[in-house]
Amino acid sequence: MSIFWNIITVLNGMCILFIVFFERKEDSRRMAWLLALVFLPGIGIVLYFLLSGHFFTHRRQLSRINQHIAKINEPIIKDQLSFFAKEARSTKDHKIQDNLRLVTMNLSQNKSPVTSTDSIKTYTWGQDFFVDLKKDLELATESIYIESFIFHKDEIGCQIMDILCKKARNRCKVAL
Repeated sequence: MSIFWNIITVLNGMCILFIVFFERKEDSRRMAWLLALVFLPGIGIVLYFLLSGHFFTHRRQLSRINQHIAKINEPIIKDQLSFFAKEARSTKDHKIQDNLRLVTMNLSQNKSPVTSTDSIKTYTWGQDFFVDLKKDLELATESIYIESFIFHKDEIGCQIMDILCKKARNRCKVAL
C-alpha cells in the first residue's frame, strides 16, 4: 500500500510542477487545480487528466480544425494541381519550371496550396505586430481565418476579440 501512495505522491508532485511552470490558463483556474491536487491527491490527478483539456479534448479540437481547413483548401488544391499539370509546363517562367516537382509534391502529398506575397515583415517587438494585426483585421471585408492565436483577458486580447465580433456582425466570415 505504501508503494501505491509513493506513486500517487510523485504523480501529484509532477502535476503540481506542470501546473505551476507550464500551465498558461487563468490564475484562478491554475489555483483551483492546485487545490484539487493538494487536498484530493489521487482523485485530483484523475480529474486533472480527464478535465483539464490538455490530454483528451485538445486532440479532438485540433482534428476538427484540421478537417475544416482541409475542406476549405480542397477546391484550391484541385485547381492548382490542374493548373500545374496542364499550363505550368508550357510557361516560360523559369521559377515555376525549376520548382514544378517540389510544388506538385507539396500540393498532392502535404495538401499545401501555393501562395505568394510581395513582402515579408519581421517583427522584433510584439506591440508592432498587434498594431498591424488590428489594422489588417479592420481592413478585412469578406473573411478572416485565424489558424492560431492565444486570447488572454488583457487589453490586446479584448481589442482583437471586439474587432472579430464587429466583423462577424457585419457579415464578414470569421473562423478561429
